[in-house]
Amino acid sequence: MTDIILQSVLNQIKQSPTELSKKNIDSIKKLFPIPCEYRLLWANVKFGARISGVVITDKAIIIKADPKTVKDYNKACKEKKERQNSIYYLIKWEYFDADDFEVHFQDGQTILSYHQSIAVVSEGNSISSFFKCYKSEIEKIAKASVTVSANVFSDFESVVPANFAKVNTKTGHGEMAEEALTLLDKMAGKDAVVVGRTNKKDGADRLVDGVQIQTKYADSGRKCISDCFDKTTGAFR
Repeated sequence: MTDIILQSVLNQIKQSPTELSKKNIDSIKKLFPIPCEYRLLWANVKFGARISGVVITDKAIIIKADPKTVKDYNKACKEKKERQNSIYYLIKWEYFDADDFEVHFQDGQTILSYHQSIAVVSEGNSISSFFKCYKSEIEKIAKASVTVSANVFSDFESVVPANFAKVNTKTGHGEMAEEALTLLDKMAGKDAVVVGRTNKKDGADRLVDGVQIQTKYADSGRKCISDCFDKTTGAFR
């Protein structure tokens, strides 16, 4: 999912403000620094004695504060041991939350704050555009998820009463399990349906993305396993 969101955002903000030439990529990876296995996708950096800016890679977002931000930070430190030579963040996408950042655009500059601490000051508004687009994509997915979930649960509520008579039997717990597993598959975006209501011998209980699945649900692990084998031949069903 992260790959899809990231690609959509990069398509919207388009070209990287910093040219991703081989020379620039080598310099960014060396001076930022960035793990060599990370693939650079977009960057807004300022080269110099202390390189700074924001870099987007396939694995993480990397942020390095500009010299003025570091200087101001050190001035505010009460103790010398708290001072930093650089302020650097590497946040993997699985832990990234755009709401942790505040982005302000003023006087032709973007001021990026992370957890209420100024991290980057850069020219232009490309960094602001990235965070704005990222939040927009997350909101779209959230709205779509609510709609899909509502439809799935609506379908589930109609299926369960229709099968109540069969569920309310000695083997009903198995059929209810089939309904629950099918619901989980649907919520995972799979095409899933219960097909085992005919009680056909050795027939499939569920159909998931075209694959026939037989669900075994008994009151013990041993019974579940034994039900998977033909009692006459001992072969796996």
